[in-house]
Amino acid sequence: MTTVVSPTELATVCTFDESVPRISCHAIGATQGSQLRWESNVYGWKTGTSYEFELVEQYQLVPEAIVTLEECQGSDCELVTTTIDTSAIAQSPSATDSGSDAAGAVADETPTTAVAPDDTDVDQAELAAVCTFDESVPKISCHAVGFAQSDQLRWESNVSGWKTGVSYEVELVEESQLVPEAIVTLQECQGSDCELVTVTIDTSVIAQPPSTTEGESDEGDTSTADSPTLAPFESSELAAICSFDEPQRQLSCQASGQSGTSLQWTTSLDSQVSFGNTYETTLEWGQFVDEIQVQLEDCNGTECSVANWSTTVVLEPRGDCPEDFAGWFTTFPLDDHTLIYEVGPPGRIDPDAHRGHGYFRIPTGMNAVDVRMPVNATLYMGSNHYEDAANAVSDERVIQYRLEFRTECEGLKFRFDHIAEPVPKIMALFTREPLVDSSHGMDLEPLFLNEGDLVGTKIGIETNGNAFVDFGVYDDFKRIQTTQDPRFDNAACFYEFFSPMLADYLSARITRVDNLEPGLCP
Repeated sequence: MTTVVSPTELATVCTFDESVPRISCHAIGATQGSQLRWESNVYGWKTGTSYEFELVEQYQLVPEAIVTLEECQGSDCELVTTTIDTSAIAQSPSATDSGSDAAGAVADETPTTAVAPDDTDVDQAELAAVCTFDESVPKISCHAVGFAQSDQLRWESNVSGWKTGVSYEVELVEESQLVPEAIVTLQECQGSDCELVTVTIDTSVIAQPPSTTEGESDEGDTSTADSPTLAPFESSELAAICSFDEPQRQLSCQASGQSGTSLQWTTSLDSQVSFGNTYETTLEWGQFVDEIQVQLEDCNGTECSVANWSTTVVLEPRGDCPEDFAGWFTTFPLDDHTLIYEVGPPGRIDPDAHRGHGYFRIPTGMNAVDVRMPVNATLYMGSNHYEDAANAVSDERVIQYRLEFRTECEGLKFRFDHIAEPVPKIMALFTREPLVDSSHGMDLEPLFLNEGDLVGTKIGIETNGNAFVDFGVYDDFKRIQTTQDPRFDNAACFYEFFSPMLADYLSARITRVDNLEPGLCP
């Protein structure tokens, strides 16, 4: 099921892939700089423009998932709710057994004759793509005619990636490729002048995946039978043809079949809206995704049509990364680590939250201590908020700061929380008023800090002398042991990032051993 909405106001676009099963949502219509918080009845909360999780626990297998998105600008907040039909996974596994015979019948009756679309009979004086479809393999084969230079040809389709050259061939072996129609584009560029031609190929004979076996109406089947990786569409309908270049981290899209003059693009990568026949964007440093979703809206007057495209991606980490992260942090955040008498372990499962970070506690009243950078990194996100009212000891609630850093090894991040007094150049980055009843993060103007640089000069809650600071390390690429539960945001065992002596000292001061992520720390 896909929920599609207009991006002129705050809304959510969610897809449900029952084959995983997984729910993926992204926000559209959000105001730049606002704070976004997601929550649902089948998962915890998360901030940012996207919200994704797999449904693997028993309590998540419900007939209906309810996702809420809250956008706040200062104290003004707006809430939208999306309901997603997940009844397909709420049934017991035995409910799908009756479909196996039908799937075999479909395969046996599939014809194996080669086909060529009607529109492949072209005048070779003009650029054209001639394609055939061999359903016995199945395979699509195309070649270019009417071109000037073969090295300026680029092919692309909704069933495969891009390729250069005179010919283009792809076998349809993945479930995501079994769509009713394949759309192939051929582009020839001479300098800055480019020409684009499109060919549509009827592949409906292989479009039904094996899971479409329950004998329901055609209308009922099409809502869930096709994988959301590539949205099916008719040749006369709007289509978004996209490709993702992993080494360059670049997403490129081309509209096809448009009828209006107002084309709007939105993606799961950010909350921006772009316009025009093409769309292109590049992932920023440290921006980690494993799936990209694109929505194209074509409006002709008051009538609009929507096309969706999505793909999974596997990113390779960039930057200055060590072969072994053990001992990588050569500066400890506190000048005197021997003051620490209690260490909170990472991966704590508390009644109100899953906490991937840990904490260091020092003697009561010693709030005035320096906190330093353990490694070179860039501050990119944070939160300024008042302490939890339940923990306040006076009418004067104190402000706490959470600081989130990206290291020079892509995907490796760390955070401090409960910094009571950041250094002035950090405090100046927080342009909003402190939040009263939440701790939602905000994007900060990037600030690079060197290892050993001063981050703050006070920690914890001065009004009651509770002297502690939260510390957590996260690895989006999971190159080290990280938490399995996604609610911990890929938290790692931070002890091992320090010297063996410090790691032993910290682990010896853990007082809590229950309700932890199993196997995270040795």
